[in-house]
Amino acid sequence: MKKCPAIEARLTALTAQTRAAREAARNEAEDLIDLVDWPVLAKRLYARRLLPVLGERIITLAGSRVPVAFVEATGEAVRRCAEQDMLLELIAIRLTEVLDAAGIPSLPLKGPFLGKTLYGELGRRPCGDIDLLVAREDLPGAIEAAGLLGYQAPDQGGGEGMPLLHARLGHATGALPPLEMHWRVHWYECRFSRELLFRSLEGGNAIRRTPPAYELASLLLFYARDGFVDLRLACDVATWWDVFGRDLEPGALTAIIEAHPKLERVLLAALDVANRVVGLPSAHLLAEHHRPERRVRLAERLANPDGQGSAQQLVADMWLIDWLLTPRGGRRDCVWRQLHTPGDVGSGLASPTLHPFASLGRAARLIPRYVLSLLRLALDGDTVAVARSSRAVPT
Repeated sequence: MKKCPAIEARLTALTAQTRAAREAARNEAEDLIDLVDWPVLAKRLYARRLLPVLGERIITLAGSRVPVAFVEATGEAVRRCAEQDMLLELIAIRLTEVLDAAGIPSLPLKGPFLGKTLYGELGRRPCGDIDLLVAREDLPGAIEAAGLLGYQAPDQGGGEGMPLLHARLGHATGALPPLEMHWRVHWYECRFSRELLFRSLEGGNAIRRTPPAYELASLLLFYARDGFVDLRLACDVATWWDVFGRDLEPGALTAIIEAHPKLERVLLAALDVANRVVGLPSAHLLAEHHRPERRVRLAERLANPDGQGSAQQLVADMWLIDWLLTPRGGRRDCVWRQLHTPGDVGSGLASPTLHPFASLGRAARLIPRYVLSLLRLALDGDTVAVARSSRAVPT
Protein backbone atom coordinates (compact mmCIF):
# COMPACT_ATOMS: atom_id res chain seq x y z
CA MET A 1 0.00 0.00 0.00
CA LYS A 2 1.57 3.23 -1.16
CA LYS A 3 1.91 6.10 1.25
CA CYS A 4 0.06 9.22 0.21
CA PRO A 5 -0.30 12.76 1.65
CA ALA A 6 -4.00 11.94 2.03
CA ILE A 7 -3.06 9.61 4.88
CA GLU A 8 -1.52 12.44 6.91
CA ALA A 9 -4.41 14.76 6.02
CA ARG A 10 -7.00 12.22 7.08
CA LEU A 11 -5.27 11.41 10.38
CA THR A 12 -5.04 15.13 11.12
CA ALA A 13 -8.74 15.58 10.38
CA LEU A 14 -9.74 12.67 12.62
CA THR A 15 -7.71 13.84 15.61
CA ALA A 16 -9.13 17.37 15.42
CA GLN A 17 -12.68 16.15 16.07
CA THR A 18 -14.71 16.03 19.26
CA ARG A 19 -13.92 13.23 21.70
CA ALA A 20 -17.06 11.32 20.68
CA ALA A 21 -16.22 11.57 16.99
CA ARG A 22 -12.62 10.50 17.64
CA GLU A 23 -13.82 7.43 19.50
CA ALA A 24 -16.22 6.55 16.68
CA ALA A 25 -13.34 6.76 14.17
CA ARG A 26 -10.73 5.14 16.38
CA ASN A 27 -10.37 1.98 14.27
CA GLU A 28 -9.75 4.02 11.14
CA ALA A 29 -7.21 6.20 12.95
CA GLU A 30 -5.44 3.11 14.30
CA ASP A 31 -5.09 1.78 10.76
CA LEU A 32 -3.68 5.10 9.54
CA ILE A 33 -0.96 5.04 12.22
CA ASP A 34 0.66 2.09 10.44
CA LEU A 35 0.74 3.99 7.13
CA VAL A 36 1.67 7.52 8.13
CA ASP A 37 4.88 9.24 7.02
CA TRP A 38 5.93 10.65 10.39
CA PRO A 39 8.31 13.40 9.18
CA VAL A 40 5.68 14.63 6.71
CA LEU A 41 3.02 14.58 9.42
CA ALA A 42 5.18 16.53 11.89
CA LYS A 43 6.09 19.11 9.25
CA ARG A 44 2.50 19.65 8.18
CA LEU A 45 1.15 19.87 11.71
CA TYR A 46 3.84 22.38 12.65
CA ALA A 47 3.16 24.54 9.59
CA ARG A 48 -0.56 24.57 10.42
CA ARG A 49 0.09 25.41 14.12
CA LEU A 50 -1.54 22.14 15.13
CA LEU A 51 1.45 20.15 16.36
CA PRO A 52 1.21 21.01 20.11
CA VAL A 53 -2.34 19.69 20.54
CA LEU A 54 -2.84 17.17 17.74
CA GLY A 55 0.69 15.82 18.10
CA GLU A 56 -0.06 14.80 21.68
CA ARG A 57 -3.33 13.16 20.66
CA ILE A 58 -1.56 11.19 17.94
CA ILE A 59 1.18 10.11 20.37
CA THR A 60 -1.47 8.77 22.74
CA LEU A 61 -3.22 6.99 19.89
CA ALA A 62 -0.04 5.48 18.44
CA GLY A 63 1.47 4.26 21.70
CA SER A 64 4.68 2.32 21.10
CA ARG A 65 4.40 2.79 17.33
CA VAL A 66 5.25 6.49 17.44
CA PRO A 67 8.87 7.39 16.52
CA VAL A 68 11.02 9.16 19.09
CA ALA A 69 11.62 12.00 16.63
CA PHE A 70 7.90 12.77 16.46
CA VAL A 71 7.60 12.74 20.25
CA GLU A 72 10.56 15.11 20.53
CA ALA A 73 9.20 17.45 17.85
CA THR A 74 5.86 17.61 19.62
CA GLY A 75 7.48 18.24 23.00
CA GLU A 76 9.60 21.04 21.57
CA ALA A 77 6.53 22.63 19.93
CA VAL A 78 4.66 22.52 23.25
CA ARG A 79 7.62 24.03 25.11
CA ARG A 80 8.00 26.93 22.67
CA CYS A 81 4.28 27.57 22.65
CA ALA A 82 4.16 27.57 26.46
CA GLU A 83 6.98 30.13 26.65
CA GLN A 84 5.13 32.44 24.26
CA ASP A 85 1.85 31.84 26.06
CA MET A 86 3.34 32.85 29.41
CA LEU A 87 4.55 36.13 27.93
CA LEU A 88 1.20 36.84 26.28
CA GLU A 89 -0.71 35.96 29.45
CA LEU A 90 1.37 38.23 31.66
CA ILE A 91 1.07 41.18 29.27
CA ALA A 92 -2.67 40.65 28.82
CA ILE A 93 -3.21 40.57 32.58
CA ARG A 94 -1.22 43.78 32.95
CA LEU A 95 -3.23 45.40 30.15
CA THR A 96 -6.54 44.46 31.78
CA GLU A 97 -5.26 45.98 35.05
CA VAL A 98 -4.38 49.21 33.25
CA LEU A 99 -7.78 49.29 31.55
CA ASP A 100 -9.59 48.56 34.83
CA ALA A 101 -7.73 51.44 36.46
CA ALA A 102 -9.03 53.66 33.68
CA GLY A 103 -12.58 52.40 34.29
CA ILE A 104 -12.66 50.37 31.07
CA PRO A 105 -13.93 46.78 31.30
CA SER A 106 -12.21 44.35 28.94
CA LEU A 107 -12.38 40.70 27.97
CA PRO A 108 -9.50 38.58 26.63
CA LEU A 109 -10.36 36.85 23.36
CA LYS A 110 -8.74 33.61 22.19
CA GLY A 111 -5.04 33.51 23.03
CA PRO A 112 -3.47 31.78 26.05
CA PHE A 113 -6.60 32.21 28.20
CA LEU A 114 -8.67 30.18 25.76
CA GLY A 115 -5.82 27.68 25.42
CA LYS A 116 -5.61 27.13 29.16
CA THR A 117 -9.41 26.89 29.43
CA LEU A 118 -9.64 24.26 26.69
CA TYR A 119 -6.48 22.23 27.22
CA GLY A 120 -5.85 22.69 30.93
CA GLU A 121 -2.45 24.33 30.59
CA LEU A 122 -0.44 26.66 28.41
CA GLY A 123 1.42 25.50 25.35
CA ARG A 124 -1.30 23.84 23.31
CA ARG A 125 -2.68 26.73 21.26
CA PRO A 126 -0.01 28.75 19.41
CA CYS A 127 -0.71 32.46 19.02
CA GLY A 128 1.36 35.54 18.39
CA ASP A 129 -0.62 38.53 19.63
CA ILE A 130 -3.01 39.71 22.33
CA ASP A 131 -6.73 40.21 21.69
CA LEU A 132 -8.87 42.26 24.07
CA LEU A 133 -12.53 43.24 23.68
CA VAL A 134 -13.80 46.60 24.96
CA ALA A 135 -17.04 48.51 24.44
CA ARG A 136 -17.28 50.64 21.31
CA GLU A 137 -17.37 53.89 23.26
CA ASP A 138 -14.31 52.83 25.25
CA LEU A 139 -12.06 52.06 22.26
CA PRO A 140 -10.33 55.50 22.12
CA GLY A 141 -9.72 55.45 25.87
CA ALA A 142 -8.50 51.85 25.73
CA ILE A 143 -5.99 52.74 23.03
CA GLU A 144 -4.80 55.68 25.10
CA ALA A 145 -4.49 53.53 28.23
CA ALA A 146 -2.49 50.88 26.35
CA GLY A 147 -0.02 53.66 25.54
CA LEU A 148 1.03 53.58 29.19
CA LEU A 149 2.66 50.22 28.42
CA GLY A 150 4.28 51.50 25.25
CA TYR A 151 1.63 50.52 22.72
CA GLN A 152 1.18 52.99 19.90
CA ALA A 153 -2.14 54.01 18.42
CA PRO A 154 -2.56 52.89 14.81
CA ASP A 155 -2.30 55.45 12.04
CA GLN A 156 -5.56 55.38 10.10
CA GLY A 157 -4.52 58.12 7.74
CA GLY A 158 -6.60 60.78 9.48
CA GLY A 159 -9.87 58.90 9.06
CA GLU A 160 -12.43 59.27 11.82
CA GLY A 161 -14.30 55.99 11.27
CA MET A 162 -14.16 52.98 13.53
CA PRO A 163 -11.90 50.09 12.54
CA LEU A 164 -13.87 47.18 11.12
CA LEU A 165 -13.11 44.86 14.03
CA HIS A 166 -10.18 46.12 16.05
CA ALA A 167 -7.34 48.57 16.26
CA ARG A 168 -4.00 46.81 15.87
CA LEU A 169 -1.38 48.41 18.09
CA GLY A 170 2.33 47.83 17.88
CA HIS A 171 4.77 48.30 20.73
CA ALA A 172 7.01 51.35 20.53
CA THR A 173 10.18 49.31 20.97
CA GLY A 174 8.96 46.11 19.36
CA ALA A 175 9.76 44.30 22.62
CA LEU A 176 6.17 43.24 23.24
CA PRO A 177 3.81 41.35 20.92
CA PRO A 178 1.12 43.19 18.93
CA LEU A 179 -2.16 44.10 20.60
CA GLU A 180 -5.53 43.93 18.86
CA MET A 181 -8.08 46.06 20.70
CA HIS A 182 -11.49 44.83 19.55
CA TRP A 183 -14.79 46.63 19.81
CA ARG A 184 -16.64 43.74 18.16
CA VAL A 185 -15.92 40.15 17.15
CA HIS A 186 -17.78 40.11 13.84
CA TRP A 187 -18.65 42.85 11.39
CA TYR A 188 -22.33 42.00 10.87
CA GLU A 189 -23.37 43.70 14.12
CA CYS A 190 -21.91 44.90 17.40
CA ARG A 191 -24.65 44.22 19.97
CA PHE A 192 -23.57 40.59 20.42
CA SER A 193 -20.04 41.72 21.23
CA ARG A 194 -21.34 44.15 23.81
CA GLU A 195 -23.32 41.38 25.48
CA LEU A 196 -20.31 39.10 25.26
CA LEU A 197 -18.34 41.68 27.21
CA PHE A 198 -20.88 42.69 29.83
CA ARG A 199 -22.25 39.20 30.50
CA SER A 200 -18.75 38.02 31.27
CA LEU A 201 -18.11 36.85 34.79
CA GLU A 202 -15.48 38.33 37.06
CA GLY A 203 -12.54 36.00 37.63
CA GLY A 204 -9.10 36.03 39.14
CA ASN A 205 -6.58 38.67 38.12
CA ALA A 206 -9.36 40.88 36.73
CA ILE A 207 -9.86 38.36 33.90
CA ARG A 208 -13.42 37.76 32.81
CA ARG A 209 -15.10 34.68 31.32
CA THR A 210 -18.34 34.58 29.41
CA PRO A 211 -21.42 32.38 29.82
CA PRO A 212 -21.01 29.11 27.89
CA ALA A 213 -23.50 29.76 25.07
CA TYR A 214 -21.91 33.14 24.32
CA GLU A 215 -18.42 31.69 24.40
CA LEU A 216 -19.31 28.94 21.94
CA ALA A 217 -21.10 31.43 19.68
CA SER A 218 -17.99 33.64 19.66
CA LEU A 219 -15.78 30.70 18.66
CA LEU A 220 -18.16 29.87 15.82
CA LEU A 221 -18.08 33.51 14.70
CA PHE A 222 -14.26 33.52 14.69
CA TYR A 223 -14.31 30.31 12.61
CA ALA A 224 -16.74 31.76 10.06
CA ARG A 225 -15.06 35.16 9.93
CA ASP A 226 -11.80 33.50 8.94
CA GLY A 227 -13.54 31.66 6.11
CA PHE A 228 -13.68 28.17 7.62
CA VAL A 229 -10.01 27.77 6.67
CA ASP A 230 -7.95 24.90 8.13
CA LEU A 231 -8.61 23.06 11.41
CA ARG A 232 -7.18 25.26 14.15
CA LEU A 233 -10.35 27.19 14.96
CA ALA A 234 -12.49 24.12 14.28
CA CYS A 235 -10.36 22.22 16.80
CA ASP A 236 -11.06 24.98 19.34
CA VAL A 237 -14.79 24.47 18.80
CA ALA A 238 -14.51 20.68 19.13
CA THR A 239 -12.41 20.86 22.29
CA TRP A 240 -14.71 23.48 23.79
CA TRP A 241 -17.61 21.05 23.31
CA ASP A 242 -15.66 18.26 25.03
CA VAL A 243 -15.02 20.48 28.05
CA PHE A 244 -18.23 22.51 28.35
CA GLY A 245 -20.85 20.87 26.14
CA ARG A 246 -22.58 19.27 29.11
CA ASP A 247 -23.22 22.74 30.54
CA LEU A 248 -25.43 23.75 27.62
CA GLU A 249 -29.16 23.12 27.57
CA PRO A 250 -30.61 21.77 24.30
CA GLY A 251 -31.24 24.64 21.90
CA ALA A 252 -28.80 26.92 23.72
CA LEU A 253 -27.84 28.88 20.59
CA THR A 254 -31.40 29.45 19.42
CA ALA A 255 -31.90 32.30 21.90
CA ILE A 256 -28.72 34.01 20.65
CA ILE A 257 -29.84 33.67 17.02
CA GLU A 258 -33.29 35.05 17.83
CA ALA A 259 -31.80 37.97 19.76
CA HIS A 260 -29.29 38.72 17.00
CA PRO A 261 -30.99 38.00 13.65
CA LYS A 262 -28.11 39.51 11.67
CA LEU A 263 -25.97 36.63 12.92
CA GLU A 264 -28.43 33.91 11.91
CA ARG A 265 -26.84 32.99 8.58
CA VAL A 266 -23.29 33.02 9.87
CA LEU A 267 -24.06 30.99 13.00
CA LEU A 268 -26.11 28.40 11.10
CA ALA A 269 -23.31 28.02 8.54
CA ALA A 270 -20.66 27.73 11.26
CA LEU A 271 -22.69 25.13 13.15
CA ASP A 272 -23.15 23.01 10.05
CA VAL A 273 -19.50 23.23 8.98
CA ALA A 274 -18.33 22.41 12.51
CA ASN A 275 -20.68 19.45 12.55
CA ARG A 276 -19.28 18.12 9.29
CA VAL A 277 -15.62 18.86 10.00
CA VAL A 278 -15.20 18.07 13.71
CA GLY A 279 -18.44 16.41 14.77
CA LEU A 280 -20.01 19.26 16.77
CA PRO A 281 -23.57 18.06 17.56
CA SER A 282 -25.23 21.09 15.99
CA ALA A 283 -28.75 19.68 16.24
CA HIS A 284 -28.41 19.71 20.04
CA LEU A 285 -27.67 23.42 19.99
CA LEU A 286 -30.80 24.47 18.10
CA ALA A 287 -34.30 24.33 19.54
CA GLU A 288 -35.79 23.38 16.19
CA HIS A 289 -34.61 22.19 12.81
CA HIS A 290 -33.34 25.01 10.62
CA ARG A 291 -33.21 24.58 6.87
CA PRO A 292 -30.39 26.90 5.79
CA GLU A 293 -30.94 29.13 2.79
CA ARG A 294 -29.24 28.15 -0.45
CA ARG A 295 -26.66 30.94 -0.05
CA VAL A 296 -25.75 29.55 3.38
CA ARG A 297 -25.30 26.06 1.94
CA LEU A 298 -23.08 27.51 -0.79
CA ALA A 299 -20.93 29.26 1.82
CA GLU A 300 -20.57 25.99 3.71
CA ARG A 301 -19.22 24.28 0.60
CA LEU A 302 -16.37 26.80 0.39
CA ALA A 303 -15.01 25.60 3.74
CA ASN A 304 -11.40 24.51 3.41
CA PRO A 305 -10.48 22.20 6.34
CA ASP A 306 -7.18 21.24 4.70
CA GLY A 307 -6.08 24.87 4.41
CA GLN A 308 -4.95 24.29 0.84
CA GLY A 309 -4.58 27.01 -1.80
CA SER A 310 -2.68 30.21 -2.46
CA ALA A 311 -3.02 33.15 -0.10
CA GLN A 312 -4.93 35.11 -2.73
CA GLN A 313 -7.34 32.25 -3.31
CA LEU A 314 -7.98 31.86 0.41
CA VAL A 315 -8.76 35.57 0.70
CA ALA A 316 -11.13 35.35 -2.27
CA ASP A 317 -12.90 32.37 -0.70
CA MET A 318 -13.20 34.23 2.61
CA TRP A 319 -14.75 37.25 0.95
CA LEU A 320 -17.14 35.13 -1.11
CA ILE A 321 -18.26 33.43 2.10
CA ASP A 322 -18.72 36.89 3.61
CA TRP A 323 -20.85 37.93 0.62
CA LEU A 324 -23.00 34.82 0.89
CA LEU A 325 -23.54 35.11 4.65
CA THR A 326 -24.02 38.88 4.79
CA PRO A 327 -27.40 39.62 6.40
CA ARG A 328 -30.23 41.13 4.40
CA GLY A 329 -29.57 44.77 3.61
CA GLY A 330 -25.85 44.44 4.27
CA ARG A 331 -24.40 43.96 0.79
CA ARG A 332 -23.30 47.57 0.45
CA ASP A 333 -21.31 47.24 3.67
CA CYS A 334 -19.87 43.95 2.40
CA VAL A 335 -18.58 45.60 -0.78
CA TRP A 336 -17.11 48.45 1.25
CA ARG A 337 -15.31 45.96 3.50
CA GLN A 338 -13.84 44.10 0.58
CA LEU A 339 -12.58 47.29 -1.05
CA HIS A 340 -11.12 48.81 2.09
CA THR A 341 -9.84 45.95 4.20
CA PRO A 342 -6.17 44.92 3.95
CA GLY A 343 -5.40 41.65 2.24
CA ASP A 344 -5.67 39.38 5.25
CA VAL A 345 -9.16 39.11 6.67
CA GLY A 346 -7.83 38.87 10.19
CA SER A 347 -6.18 42.28 10.12
CA GLY A 348 -9.44 44.01 10.92
CA LEU A 349 -8.32 47.59 10.26
CA ALA A 350 -10.33 49.63 7.82
CA SER A 351 -8.61 52.47 6.05
CA PRO A 352 -11.26 55.11 5.35
CA THR A 353 -8.88 57.20 3.24
CA LEU A 354 -7.59 54.37 1.05
CA HIS A 355 -7.16 55.71 -2.48
CA PRO A 356 -10.01 54.51 -4.72
CA PHE A 357 -7.63 53.35 -7.42
CA ALA A 358 -5.81 51.18 -4.86
CA SER A 359 -9.16 49.66 -3.88
CA LEU A 360 -10.14 49.02 -7.47
CA GLY A 361 -6.72 47.57 -8.26
CA ARG A 362 -6.96 45.17 -5.36
CA ALA A 363 -10.47 44.16 -6.40
CA ALA A 364 -9.31 43.58 -9.97
CA ARG A 365 -6.53 41.27 -8.78
CA LEU A 366 -9.03 39.20 -6.81
CA ILE A 367 -11.65 38.91 -9.56
CA PRO A 368 -10.01 35.83 -11.18
CA ARG A 369 -9.90 34.21 -7.76
CA TYR A 370 -13.60 34.87 -7.20
CA VAL A 371 -14.28 33.27 -10.57
CA LEU A 372 -12.33 30.16 -9.51
CA SER A 373 -14.34 29.96 -6.30
CA LEU A 374 -17.61 30.23 -8.21
CA LEU A 375 -16.50 27.60 -10.72
CA ARG A 376 -15.62 25.26 -7.90
CA LEU A 377 -19.08 25.70 -6.44
CA ALA A 378 -20.63 24.96 -9.82
CA LEU A 379 -18.48 21.88 -10.40
CA ASP A 380 -18.91 20.52 -6.89
CA GLY A 381 -22.66 20.18 -7.29
CA ASP A 382 -24.15 19.19 -3.95
CA THR A 383 -20.83 18.05 -2.45
CA VAL A 384 -20.51 19.29 1.12
CA ALA A 385 -17.51 21.17 2.40
CA VAL A 386 -15.96 18.34 4.32
CA ALA A 387 -15.64 16.30 1.15
CA ARG A 388 -12.66 18.51 0.36
CA SER A 389 -10.83 16.66 3.12
CA SER A 390 -9.75 13.14 2.19
CA ARG A 391 -12.29 10.73 3.57
CA ALA A 392 -10.71 7.58 2.16
CA VAL A 393 -7.12 6.43 2.08
CA PRO A 394 -5.98 5.50 -1.44
CA THR A 395 -4.51 2.08 -1.91
